[in-house]
Amino acid sequence: MATTQDRKRVVELVTRLVRAHVFAQATLEELLMKLQQWDDLGDSLGSLANLLGSRLSDPAMLYSTPIIDSSTMTVTWHGRTCRLGPSLLFRLVERLARRPGHHVAFERLIRDVWDGQQVADETIRSAVRRLRSQLKESGMEELAGKIRSVGGYYVLDLSDTSDRPS
Repeated sequence: MATTQDRKRVVELVTRLVRAHVFAQATLEELLMKLQQWDDLGDSLGSLANLLGSRLSDPAMLYSTPIIDSSTMTVTWHGRTCRLGPSLLFRLVERLARRPGHHVAFERLIRDVWDGQQVADETIRSAVRRLRSQLKESGMEELAGKIRSVGGYYVLDLSDTSDRPS
């Protein structure tokens, strides 16, 4: 039977491993962005992506989607990290990033982010403004701009590829 001390140690080790993974992923993202600038690499970049797994057959995938880390309550995008902490703003970005490109109705946001509490539409708009502001303060203006309002919906619209490095 595991002791309380053993359990705490396991939780500590898992937490350290997850943090190391997030840091490594952000560093890898930054390196791949640099590699794409070197035209002479040719097929080497594709081989590197294949080593990373089939999910990464397109190296651009590493920086086309924000990394939402619920263990550290952070958002990582293009090598920058925004710490939101255990907040409403973190739950909001996590909900929008769960299905990028899909419009999320205010009612759904109320259910998923505000745990069903009755809030006014202006409360949602205010939270989105604060989220965008925090992302911008962390150097993620592009990501902040990808959170778009369409009628009674919000969407994390990652379809625009114009901000990808060439």
